[in-house]
Amino acid sequence: MREKIRRLEVKTVSGLALVLTLVFGANTWTNLVQFRSVYLAQTRDRAVMLTDAIVARTEPLLAGTGGSTEQLKALVGFPSFKLFFKELIERNRGVTAAAVYDASGAYVAHTDGVQAGKPVPAELLAAARSGASELLSLPGAYALALPITTPSKERVAYAMVMLSDADIRATISRTIWT
Repeated sequence: MREKIRRLEVKTVSGLALVLTLVFGANTWTNLVQFRSVYLAQTRDRAVMLTDAIVARTEPLLAGTGGSTEQLKALVGFPSFKLFFKELIERNRGVTAAAVYDASGAYVAHTDGVQAGKPVPAELLAAARSGASELLSLPGAYALALPITTPSKERVAYAMVMLSDADIRATISRTIWT
């Protein structure tokens, strides 16, 4: 009789331990998912702020022009604009690239000069044209693009900021495990 009671106690304790482990694991997973969601929302807000800075720098320059690609190339080619891009990258941890691309989807200016004239990833162009202003996950990066408009509110170009996926993941991991 004692042996049966002992086996019953072991089974009860084992079952209880399993249930507690599952509850604790589910709670931990929920917290991790919630933290990641909140951090990505904060990262999106930061990306909007940085992209808005590019838009604010570009729109006044376009005020007296028609906003053609050639005029846009000339404006963003100014040394002060290139310095602005350089400082944007240097002063903002995790920002890997900043760019301006025309309405057709070709980079007009990019922190990596090699990219100038090349096409923007199709999903980024589609997201920018939709006006979603959401972080878009690309291979190795998150990107956000906002429209650059003329005074008549015609979309003539887009400003983009790319954030390092590795930096975002490292920040999340560091915050969770420390």
